[in-house]
Amino acid sequence: MSRRYFVVCTDSPAASGGRAVLYDTVALLRESGRDAYVLHMLPNAQYSLSPHKFETAYFSWRLRAGDYMERSRRVRFRAGLERLFATLKAARNIPYEPRPDDIIIAPDHLAHAVQWAFPDLERIVFSQNSFGYLRSYKLGQLYNGAPMKGVVGNLAISDTCIDAMELVGATHIDRVPVCPNFEIFDPNQKKQRKICYMPRKRRFEAELIDQALRARGNIGDYELVCIDGMNQKEVAQHLAEGRFFISLMQNEALGFPGMEAMASGCIVIGYTGLGTEEYFDTDSGVPVSEGNTVGLVKAVEHAVADYDANPDPWDRMRQLANDRVRSRYNPEVFRSSLLSAIDGIERRLDS
Repeated sequence: MSRRYFVVCTDSPAASGGRAVLYDTVALLRESGRDAYVLHMLPNAQYSLSPHKFETAYFSWRLRAGDYMERSRRVRFRAGLERLFATLKAARNIPYEPRPDDIIIAPDHLAHAVQWAFPDLERIVFSQNSFGYLRSYKLGQLYNGAPMKGVVGNLAISDTCIDAMELVGATHIDRVPVCPNFEIFDPNQKKQRKICYMPRKRRFEAELIDQALRARGNIGDYELVCIDGMNQKEVAQHLAEGRFFISLMQNEALGFPGMEAMASGCIVIGYTGLGTEEYFDTDSGVPVSEGNTVGLVKAVEHAVADYDANPDPWDRMRQLANDRVRSRYNPEVFRSSLLSAIDGIERRLDS
């Protein structure tokens, strides 16, 4: 009986780089000749924004119960309503029947729930965020007692994810850098007097920063664009036109917004979110210390004025940033590192 891989994915249809990566992972495993599936929690849940079309599976109550452990009452209530309405839709996933030789690939924030749902199966933990990983590890201690039991490999997308895994004693860690779809982001389009930002993780700060930049009058005729509720094509167009991008990233591993802005030729100014510091530094942008809203506003105002007076250093910075993210994070690097890691895990299991 051949080994099968099941990559656990949450059921939300909302746009998510993390869910997209999980679907990409299954696609690469299948291309390599392995028997691999996305494993949802509901029979009709799928991430429809993924371009990949393959058979998906679901495993219901035990995974949902494990996920339920860490949710607030408000989130539990909303999730319950979503599941109630979802039951009215036709099933699109096949029911999962576990086999002893199956391997479950668990996203970091659900590692404790996956262990609780499948205590007898071997697991690979895939960390796309060090903060989620450490939280899930502590929940695993609380609910399962031994979070490392059954873990046969660890995948980490960034330095901070590796650091978090090493902090709690994880072994067999492989670095698997992921990337956005850089093909849709154009760094060569003529830039306009436009400053873009994404408010998703810091809406309160985003409103304050927007209001302050407008009220203080130090950015001249620059247009402030809030990128929110847009499709990928619209996002890419604004970033291609934007000269500056205000980074409001928070608790990141790699932070796709910053990477996408750099790949679009924007000058990135703002918060690193910690994990992005492996590519977002003073050579590639203008990092601002965490929570320093005043400093961020002043940094944007300074950059606008200095660019008008002396654009060459700024243009060199944004070119360096574009080159850096495209060379370090691309589909081939992801593919080769993922398959190399899986090959190593299989050799250990078969030895």
